[in-house]
Amino acid sequence: MVLQAREVALIEKDYPDLYRLYAYWRSLAPGGQLPLKKDLDPLELREWLDWLFLIEVTRNDQGALDFNFRLVGESINAIHHTRLKGKRPQDLNPPQFGRMLYRHYCETVERGEVLVHWVAGWEKSKAPEYYRILLPLGGEDGKIGYLLAADHHPPSLRQISERYFREAERTSQDSAKLLEFRCH
Repeated sequence: MVLQAREVALIEKDYPDLYRLYAYWRSLAPGGQLPLKKDLDPLELREWLDWLFLIEVTRNDQGALDFNFRLVGESINAIHHTRLKGKRPQDLNPPQFGRMLYRHYCETVERGEVLVHWVAGWEKSKAPEYYRILLPLGGEDGKIGYLLAADHHPPSLRQISERYFREAERTSQDSAKLLEFRCH
């Protein structure tokens, strides 16, 4: 199977969960300004916590972009068979997948707008086809400082995640996730 990706339009009826996240993001950006990371409320993001990425955008002295996974939902970690927090897209396997993510992240920062991609063909994944939304967040310096990303996976994986969260609501795990989100 060959790794494929393409940009797609965000259509509410096709991706209602991603569209709700987009609508939340847009509600934080009155007047067309980008929301800041500090504007995010983990309680409002509860529905997506297991499928979210918070990606820090960094630049070297020459202005070249780099990205660091600061917060990664448990379902995303499970699909990748590893913990992604603290890693960069270039650290992911297979390498062509990491390079593709890096290009998508760069494009989001360079364009300064929301992007949605369809991705397919990742052989080692439990999710051979999915959609990802990338939402830029402003930084204190006026540049994009973070990307908020979420995946839309097949219903079977979503159902596993929903069962997990129903169980987690009765435990302290859910509270720990909310606390971790607030600290990053």
